[in-house]
Amino acid sequence: MQNNRSIQPAARAEGTLRSVIGLILIYCFLLMPLRGRLGEDSVWSPLLLLFIAAFLFRFSVRRGYYHALGISRRPRRAGRFLYFLPLWFLVTGNLWGGIHARYSGPALLFAVLSMLLVGLIEELLFRGLLFLAIREKTNDARALLVSVLSFGILHIVSLLAGQGWMNTLLQIVFALTLGTVFGLVYVKSGSLLPCILTHSLIDALSLFSAEDPTADRIYVGASLAVGIAYAVLLRRLTPALPETGHERDFPSADGSSEIGP
Repeated sequence: MQNNRSIQPAARAEGTLRSVIGLILIYCFLLMPLRGRLGEDSVWSPLLLLFIAAFLFRFSVRRGYYHALGISRRPRRAGRFLYFLPLWFLVTGNLWGGIHARYSGPALLFAVLSMLLVGLIEELLFRGLLFLAIREKTNDARALLVSVLSFGILHIVSLLAGQGWMNTLLQIVFALTLGTVFGLVYVKSGSLLPCILTHSLIDALSLFSAEDPTADRIYVGASLAVGIAYAVLLRRLTPALPETGHERDFPSADGSSEIGP
């Protein structure tokens, strides 16, 4: 009887992980191309993304992850995180080469809403659902590694869509850097809110970038330097991420849920 109780949560966690991977694949290879055909400045783009975000919130509630996402609470003792100033610094990078709005009028509004929702969705998928699903089976460190690598691989889709290899390479480096920092912020603060806000603003401000190649390279280099320094600071902090509902039923594979010493 005891063995059956231990198998049920494990099977449930395995099913959740498969569902999350399926959602990511659908988002990357079906919904992203569909949004591209609709156009980010189309009214249908934010409506589609809003539907996806609502579905992910519903999914997180049904799987017992909503509390662990920390969306309904602000991070405590923000001073330990330098009030997230490194994140706000990274938000400004798209404007370093100058400001030039890509759209105007209603099209600009629809595009901004779309990019804000993209940041929300990708944080829910990669730093939220994927991380938590893997965390139930292993630990924080392995879950963070998989979520970061998956987020970086996502940007290879841009190469398949015809973007140049250099721009795609810069995107991957940038995504890996931000993915690591966002993941550590989430684990150490117990809240996904700073990650969602930063990611959404970075995406939205890209619509106002003058697209200066030199400024873009400086931005990626600065992000890498700031990201490494901030990650070193974050790694020293005690994790504050609460357990999910499933994790209260059975321990992780190695009994650990911390990153670093």
